[in-house]
Amino acid sequence: MSRAPSLALALTTLCTLACGRDPAQVRWDRAFVAAVDQVEGDPKAAEMRLSQLADKAPRAVDEGAARLELAHLLVDQGRVLEGAEHFRDLAEHARRQDDRARGYYELARLAEREGRLPAAKRMYRSLVRTYPNLMPGERSLAHLFRIARSEGTAAVDTHLAWTRSLAETLAGSELADNLLYQAADESQRRALVSQSPAAWARTEALYRRLADGPHTPLWNDAVWELSWIYHQQHRYPEEIAAIETIVRTRAAISLFGQDEHPYYWQGQLRIARVLLVELAQPARAMTAYLRYAELFPMTIKKDDVRFFALCAALQAGSREDADGLAALIQKEHPDSRFLRRIAPAFTDPQGPHCLPPEVER
Repeated sequence: MSRAPSLALALTTLCTLACGRDPAQVRWDRAFVAAVDQVEGDPKAAEMRLSQLADKAPRAVDEGAARLELAHLLVDQGRVLEGAEHFRDLAEHARRQDDRARGYYELARLAEREGRLPAAKRMYRSLVRTYPNLMPGERSLAHLFRIARSEGTAAVDTHLAWTRSLAETLAGSELADNLLYQAADESQRRALVSQSPAAWARTEALYRRLADGPHTPLWNDAVWELSWIYHQQHRYPEEIAAIETIVRTRAAISLFGQDEHPYYWQGQLRIARVLLVELAQPARAMTAYLRYAELFPMTIKKDDVRFFALCAALQAGSREDADGLAALIQKEHPDSRFLRRIAPAFTDPQGPHCLPPEVER
């Protein structure tokens, strides 16, 4: 199966026409899309066409795309050695660094799939050291961690010792936080087994180093994991504060709507539940549940949060708010499963029907 995103390439071609780009470039783009679409139906013709397109590519990025697709075609046809040669040629001679990194990465992936694990690991390590700011470097680090875990604790220790040895060299790179996050993730895994206070303290310290730093791509993951550690240790105000720092980063994206990372909506539900159940602060819980409905107006959980806000209002002694919410649920959610729980909630707002479910990790 072809790896190239044909739809995306087709849309790109349409854009080039609309933007008045070089007609020769437009023709090449169309020919490339046609060759990729031909891979499954007539691989021999596609192979010849991709080779020609690579030789006549108007830009380095086009040449790299054609040669990469050609190598994948050969591998998919069972011509593994030929495909590997093409990946190696790309890794050694491509004009763009991105293409050299990608060629070497695909060669490493191929080596692993073919059972040549030691060679694959050597290549993954080389990619981490050589291309820490590119996708192949990041993915190679993840593959090394995955392989180490499959080989056991000693292999993980060896892997983490190796990543620590790179910490100073890669300190200013995109991978710096990934190295630290892997250590934190493994520390947390072991703490869950041992339940040792020292292990939890070490895990918290590692995540804290990430959480207290700049907002890198792993910042929210580190803060999220810290919030769960606080929850487990009944440090509920710290849990809420950690989640709120994530929710505050929620930003509107004008073109595609709202950027709704699961941490945002799950986090708001967790805040509301902790306030209601663990901290017994129903007035604040009601506000938190209604805040969820405001933050996520298209949510399918709107009747859920309104019902638990009703429960919180009753527990806080705010009958007027509870009556208003009951009427709102009946009006806007006539098919809600919570309708039958409204009367029991008014009768016993502390009962099991008013216990919100825990948010799963």
